[in-house]
This record gives sequence, C-alpha cells and structure tokens, in this order.
Amino acid sequence: MADACDIQVNFSTFKVSLNGPFVIELHKHPSNPHQIRTLSAFVPADPMLMGKRHQFFLDGELKGEDDGKQHFEFELVSTKKNDADFYGVDPCMRPRFIDPAFDEFRLHTPCDHKSFFVKLELPCPDRITFSRGPAPVIFEVDEHLGYMPLNHVLEYEVAHPNKGIGIRSCQTGTKMIGQKDDSFFFEVGLRKGTDPDNQHALHFYNEVLLSCFPDGKNKRLEAILGTDDKTSPPFSTDVECKVGGGING
Repeated sequence: MADACDIQVNFSTFKVSLNGPFVIELHKHPSNPHQIRTLSAFVPADPMLMGKRHQFFLDGELKGEDDGKQHFEFELVSTKKNDADFYGVDPCMRPRFIDPAFDEFRLHTPCDHKSFFVKLELPCPDRITFSRGPAPVIFEVDEHLGYMPLNHVLEYEVAHPNKGIGIRSCQTGTKMIGQKDDSFFFEVGLRKGTDPDNQHALHFYNEVLLSCFPDGKNKRLEAILGTDDKTSPPFSTDVECKVGGGING
C-alpha cells in the first residue's frame, strides 16, 4: 500500500462524490454488529452491454469504458499511526447521518456479485448525502411514485495533523487531494444523448445492479420519469447519469 505524501491539508471536511449507479455496501464489525468497519462502493460490470458502454471519469478525466475487460479499484492512501492504518480522516464507527432520501433504496442481503467495473474500498464516513436529483421513478411492486438520488456523497471529518489525503489505484496510480480542493469526483454513465428514453438506465438498474442482491426484486423500477438535473457538477464531461444506486446494510 502506498504511503501518503507529506502535503497536509487544512480544510475540515473531505468528500468522495459517486455519481451514477454505485451501490454502497456497509461492512459491519465482526465483533460488534452496531459498528461499521469499512464500506465498499461499486458499479457492476454490464454483461449485456446492449451496444452501449458505460464510461468512467475521475475528476473530469476519462479513465476507461466498460468493454468487459477493463476494471478499476481504488482505496484511500494510508500511512501507519499507532500501528493502525491512517487515511488523514477521523475514523467513524457508523455514519452519523444517512439522508432519508435513500430509505426506499436500502438493501439488506449480502452481495453475491463478483464482476465490477469500478470499485472503491473506503473507511466509514461521517455522513452519506446526495447532491444530484432526486429523480422521479415508479416502483414495480405497487406502482407508487418515488424519488431516487442520482449520486452518493460520502463526507469525512479531516484529521489534524495529517500527511495529505489521496486515492490509490493499481490501474490509474495515486492522486493526492489539492490544497484548494476538498473532494474526489467519480462519475459513471453513458455518453450524453445515447439513452433518450432511459431504457438502458432502467435495464441496468433492474437486471444488473439489483441482481447482485437476493432482495433486489423488491426495489425494481417500472419507469424512470425524468432525470433533468439543475445542479452544476464541478467537472464538465460528455456523460450523463440517469439512474442512481442504493445502500446495502
């Protein structure tokens, strides 16, 4: 595991923004089920492809596309502190706040999916919120109207002092946070204009993402009614994210 660079950051909070169909998995501590040890965040690989490929951007830079061969794994860069991994953020035993907008998209069974396009292994955050959407959707079960967040924002309290905060990947290398930046921005989606009727987004959510979980059938969508998003992302890319993911745990 790479060591953090000695570039102390002075801001108080740090964010990881996950835009698109990411699933957050909360991993409970083996000896204390009331504590969350770590989390995984992933976008499953799309085995069907449907002639359209997801693209992956990090901080506005294209890293690759889901061609069935590429995949990307990330973790926070760490140093050792008191014989424990130290990431420049204060550890949290469980999220202090999870936005209730995610309640209808919570899952509660272990994931049995092995193939992914983008995956992150991270410490437990202080807060899980969203900044895009929510998009109106219709559920299959009773055809009721719901509202889906289109991203997850993981918020961490920054530890002081620290030796910098970075993200590491065997596929893309190490990227340290800048003094004027307080977040990493992950984005997975299709090229703009290639899914005008939202059918690829609906298919991927129902048939690929939810198939990772035994209780996923209860969260299936009948329709995505609209994805117009008025927020301005920090980076301009050529992809659009028309469906969100969920939280497992």
